[in-house]
Amino acid sequence: WVLGTVYRTEGSAYSKSGTMMLINGKGQQFGLLSGGCIQADIARNARKAIVTGQTVMLVYDGSDEDDLSFRLGIGCGGTVYIMLQPVIPANDLDLSSLHTALSLRQSGFYRQKIGDVISRFEPDHVSGQSASWIENHEDGDWLVTPVLPEPHILVVGGGVDARPVVNIALEM
Repeated sequence: WVLGTVYRTEGSAYSKSGTMMLINGKGQQFGLLSGGCIQADIARNARKAIVTGQTVMLVYDGSDEDDLSFRLGIGCGGTVYIMLQPVIPANDLDLSSLHTALSLRQSGFYRQKIGDVISRFEPDHVSGQSASWIENHEDGDWLVTPVLPEPHILVVGGGVDARPVVNIALEM
């Protein structure tokens, strides 16, 4: 498996910093990092990360006529920076802790060292933060992504309006 993450954008882009997806060795993708044809290029580069066991860094510049994303006619004209981190049994990038926290409805921060195969989830109370940011440390730059469990809704009452309200909530 490979964890693909948008860690920075410049200008207009389909995805923002902190957007993630998983790609397996068979090319199956869970999530999207961009609209259009660069998804195939991301999957091809994910194979490199699987084979080498190293993080693969990608840049797609929608404003550069020589860049793949410009030639394919996709994107919003901005630049997207993506890292592809291999997920292996010896190093699951702390995704198991993240999964456990979400299963228990706990919030926190997922921290990924940019350009490296180091990530960790730190349980914490996240209030009002939804956008990711980059922190500069002595050991390098880290992408910090707030993680919030899905909201729950309680519909009280059994009137004729309850069923459509529940259906709207499910769709959202």
